[in-house]
Amino acid sequence: RRVLFRSVLDLGQVEQVRSEDERLDAAFKAARDEAREVMRARPDEIDAALDMVFIAKSLERVGDHAKNIANYVVYLVEGRDVRHPKANPAPADAGASG
Repeated sequence: RRVLFRSVLDLGQVEQVRSEDERLDAAFKAARDEAREVMRARPDEIDAALDMVFIAKSLERVGDHAKNIANYVVYLVEGRDVRHPKANPAPADAGASG
């Protein structure tokens, strides 16, 4: 079964997914801050600003889910839980702690 997962799941994309999630987190914070400014400056546009925040938050959650899936891929292929790196060192680091 592991051979099948190795051929289907690309571990090289895991880091890309994780960095994209960080980018989406930052984009959400920027959108939230911009919406706050719009609401202060133009109260008649509060509905549109709120819609923008909800859309940005939904996209940020998509990134969170994609990162979680990428973490599960690492676990399936390597047996490592990357959510807790100190408890589950990478194979190259496994012998370095002694």
